[in-house]
Amino acid sequence: MPVVCVASPKGGVGKTTLAATIGVGLHRIGWRVIALDCDRENALRLHFELSSDDPPGIANDGGAGRDWTELVIEAPSGVFVIPFGNVAARDSARLSAHIGDNPGYVRRQLTPFFEYRDLAVVVDMPSGPSVYEAEIDALADLHVAVLLADAMSLALLPRLQRGEFQCDNPSRKPSPVGYVLNQIEPRRRLCRDVLALAQEVLGETLFGTVHQDEAVAEAVACQLTVLDYAPDSVAAHDMAAVANRVHDSLAPA
Repeated sequence: MPVVCVASPKGGVGKTTLAATIGVGLHRIGWRVIALDCDRENALRLHFELSSDDPPGIANDGGAGRDWTELVIEAPSGVFVIPFGNVAARDSARLSAHIGDNPGYVRRQLTPFFEYRDLAVVVDMPSGPSVYEAEIDALADLHVAVLLADAMSLALLPRLQRGEFQCDNPSRKPSPVGYVLNQIEPRRRLCRDVLALAQEVLGETLFGTVHQDEAVAEAVACQLTVLDYAPDSVAAHDMAAVANRVHDSLAPA
């Protein structure tokens, strides 16, 4: 069971939208997919046409013994979703403290899923440092780092390449990282310059670029991914290509 972590060192880059779309894209390729939300914004579920009622998630009991297999919801797209939960800040902090005090907690919760070789877990990670890094980085087969084609992302790129945003795990070889530049606007000169530099620096580790496209925001408003809402849109083709790169990285050689 491969684990794909979708993360970014900064918020507002479209990380959750890309995580959801990668999940749908992998499912269409043939994977069974669990989309796991570890971000307290609890926004991953909003891409999967789930009920307007807030389903319970991993933070609702503060880690007090609830089995994550009980939280799985099958979305109309065929992707299985485990929400974070619509909880107050104190409940989110309680879960973080529980994970910190119980090493291996996330692995134990995911163990029942490990027997399914055709199952991929796509994790929407919190932006910036969190207690989830040490737990999930140890399980990850692939990291997808989402950036914008702007000056801030360009400044962060060397630190990302040095692995400063991944936890050290001396007992395990670091998992590969694929980069995605999101919300590309080719008419902007800075955007073109950052894209050209990223292509030169990242080479094959640049998994793809996603054009800025109103269809993405419209899809989210309809609680869908752009693959379902506007499959012929530019962004849908871009994100499907990213999902294919992820699949190629997970598939056995």
